[in-house]
Amino acid sequence: MGKNFCKVEGKWCKLLRRGVCGETKTDLNQVNRCPKLARIETRRLADLLKEVSFDPVFYKLCHWFNDQEGSRNGYESVFNKLVLMSPKKHRLDDLFIEIHIVKEDDGSEWLNVSGVSVLGSDTTSYGIEFNPWRDWVSSFITQKTLDTLDKEDIVAACLYEMTFFGFEEQRVQDEKNKIFNSIEECKKAVKDGKI
Repeated sequence: MGKNFCKVEGKWCKLLRRGVCGETKTDLNQVNRCPKLARIETRRLADLLKEVSFDPVFYKLCHWFNDQEGSRNGYESVFNKLVLMSPKKHRLDDLFIEIHIVKEDDGSEWLNVSGVSVLGSDTTSYGIEFNPWRDWVSSFITQKTLDTLDKEDIVAACLYEMTFFGFEEQRVQDEKNKIFNSIEECKKAVKDGKI
């Protein structure tokens, strides 16, 4: 394909210059110039954190996730840290946060958080609970999520997911390292014929 072929729209595009636009290098300031990308919401978790207060978020957290009442101080501490974080640059080909309601057979409901790609044909959902917290606040929220849930629901679900392994970021990263080390040990054991 040529340098002016848009992978997003699947056609030639006069807005492309030497292939700078497209799925992997689109500057967010140019989003509104592309008919495909203009439909992608560009609100970050950091934006939502500044638009909500903790009490309604904690109420939603207790509504969606059982037995969280005793963890108020931990969630509030994390919430306050996140509000102060500056988001880093996030590209459109990075994962976006998507949240949907899961309905159980017993009638209960909870929120499932995952990372998804908004460009291309990849429909895979990725676990993002181990992402660094600065990545969380830098991430964009899918339009589907913004259309379906209130801001407080979105922030509550993200808080729950990102603190699933603890209220200190280092503890979360330590748990991630422990899990990944266990996986590597299993792979080595299989390769060595011990399993």
